[in-house]
Amino acid sequence: MQKYFLSFFIAIVLCIGLFSCMGNFDEMPAVPYRPPQLYLSLGSTPPVRAAQLSSHWEPPGGQAFSASALHPLDFFGPINEREVSHFIIILSNSTEIELQFNDDFLPHTVYMRQWSAQLAEIGRDAMDDYELIELNSSNTFLVDENSNDYIYCIKAVWPYGYQFYTFRIHMR
Repeated sequence: MQKYFLSFFIAIVLCIGLFSCMGNFDEMPAVPYRPPQLYLSLGSTPPVRAAQLSSHWEPPGGQAFSASALHPLDFFGPINEREVSHFIIILSNSTEIELQFNDDFLPHTVYMRQWSAQLAEIGRDAMDDYELIELNSSNTFLVDENSNDYIYCIKAVWPYGYQFYTFRIHMR
C-alpha cells in the first residue's frame, strides 16, 4: 500500500511541477523561423526598413537558414544592379535614429559600422576602412549635420544566429 501511495505522491508532485513550468512559456517570445527585420525610427516619420544581408539562423526545433549577400559597400556600389534607393535615407538636420527589430525579438548584441559612401566606388576592397559606431542602451544613435553621406552596417546577434543589415544616410 505504501508503494502505491509513494508512486501516487510522486506523480502528483511531477504534475504540479509540470503545470507550474507551463506558465513560463507564455512569457517567452516565440523564436521566429527567420531573423527579424530591422526598421529605423526617425522620430515623426514612418520607420524605414533596412536591407537584410548575410545571415545564419538556427531556431530551436526548426530548420537552419543561411544566406550570403553583397558587402554593404558593394550593395550601394556600381557592382549592384538592383534598385537600392529605398534603403537611402535623406536627412536635412540632426536626427536621433532608433533601431527597431520586428517581432519584439531584441538581439543580445548589436555592432554598428560606418563607411564614407565614397568608398562604395571601391567596394569590398575598402571594407576595413570603417568606423565603429557606439549605440546607447536603447539602440539609438545620433546623425548630425556633419555626417554628410555614410553607409552603415548592423550586425545583430541572437543565441540562434546573426543577421547583417545595411542602409545609407545622406545629409543634405
